[in-house]
Amino acid sequence: MYKFFDRNEEDKISLHDCKAAKVYIKKDVLQFEFPDGFRIYHNDRPGGKGRVLTTDQSRVDIRMTADDPSWAFTFYVFIPKKHGKVVRREFSLKKLMRKINEKGRTLEFITAYRNKDTIVFECALWFKKRPYSRECLMILNTDSVIYRWNNVVTSE
Repeated sequence: MYKFFDRNEEDKISLHDCKAAKVYIKKDVLQFEFPDGFRIYHNDRPGGKGRVLTTDQSRVDIRMTADDPSWAFTFYVFIPKKHGKVVRREFSLKKLMRKINEKGRTLEFITAYRNKDTIVFECALWFKKRPYSRECLMILNTDSVIYRWNNVVTSE
């Protein structure tokens, strides 16, 4: 159970450089667990200078808009091939969950692009051996994202 939550309506929470170590689906909610937390930008100082707060273990709940969550989820991994070519391979939600939950991979969030009902994440899927990571793209049809955490640590 988490003590605090935020819907990030003021765009003050960032998943940039944060790694999810577990992913679950509960009914229509996709959940990512971050053992090292995420960042909250707290603009509380004169002149627009603020602090960056980092949470402890946290979770992000993303409610999918389709009756079947797999319809509201698209995930591509980009695999380099010979002669500078790149192949885009699609993973199902079940396959991504298996890669992260059972095979010990992590999903690093790099950039997020949002509109009213869609979030597109540029990310990296990390492995324990070579090639160590692969670039990926995740597209989620959602109408609600909730960020949950217990404690924060202030960093300047």
